[in-house]
Amino acid sequence: MTKFLFGIFVSFLSFSDCRANPLDDCTLENMRGVTSDAAAKFIRESCLGKISSPIPTEELKIATKGAIGKDQYSTSNAFYLTLENNTPYALTEIMVRIVTGNGSKTSEYRVTRFLQIYTGPGIVTGLPPDPASYMQIKPFSTIYFSFPVNENPDKNEKWSFGVFSAKGYRAQ
Repeated sequence: MTKFLFGIFVSFLSFSDCRANPLDDCTLENMRGVTSDAAAKFIRESCLGKISSPIPTEELKIATKGAIGKDQYSTSNAFYLTLENNTPYALTEIMVRIVTGNGSKTSEYRVTRFLQIYTGPGIVTGLPPDPASYMQIKPFSTIYFSFPVNENPDKNEKWSFGVFSAKGYRAQ
């Protein structure tokens, strides 16, 4: 009986599609002849652009919280965003609209880098992350990151923001 069940299991695996997610598939398809880590990382970055496509608005289910403040590493302004991705898509680009001046000024930002801000205790050490890891927001995950902005609203000034479109790929 055990041999029979094992045979069914093996035949099931041989006929099923055992593909990874589209990013891994694209990376593996383009790795022939690659001999360095830098080239492999570049391939992953280019594959993200290749496999990304607009996500239909009705399928874009995200929750956000944001704040404008001074950048942590410079004197310019930054938008600090907590984004909860409640979709089966890995997000590779988001478009953020910020409205300031009590509704009189609108700016749009294309964001493609989602390097998370560390908020825990201690100091982070080690090698830099794979660029593909901060060029996407994994499905069903929450991240906190920032990007540079031109806005600098007064404390009493009303402002608002929203993510109005996104690109990505359906992760399997």
